[in-house]
Amino acid sequence: MLIIKILARYYKSVIYAVFVLVISLIPFKDTPGSGIFNFPHMDKIIHFFLYGILCFLLLWDSRNKLRKKDYILIILLCLSFGGIIELLQISQPERSGDIFDLIANFFGSLVAVPVFNYTTRLR
Repeated sequence: MLIIKILARYYKSVIYAVFVLVISLIPFKDTPGSGIFNFPHMDKIIHFFLYGILCFLLLWDSRNKLRKKDYILIILLCLSFGGIIELLQISQPERSGDIFDLIANFFGSLVAVPVFNYTTRLR
């Protein structure tokens, strides 16, 4: 019952996290349009935005009960999720894990906090 409540409340975040998981684990050469983004460090920019959006969605879904420690927990959740995905990528033949991807994930999550706070004040 608790799991159903959590999924109902965080369904946007869960759907987006599944999306991030899937696109992170498919072989990169099979990714549609992967040649378009073929310039240095573009993957870090993509990681930054993917995890910034994930953190923003988690904050949005939690917005009624946020305390300072909740912000930290959500950032740590995003960082842990990204770390697990990086470890899973190491086991993929066409992918590789990268500490700099994890750092980009972290900074994307950090930037999401002030963006979230600013956008919720506008409402």
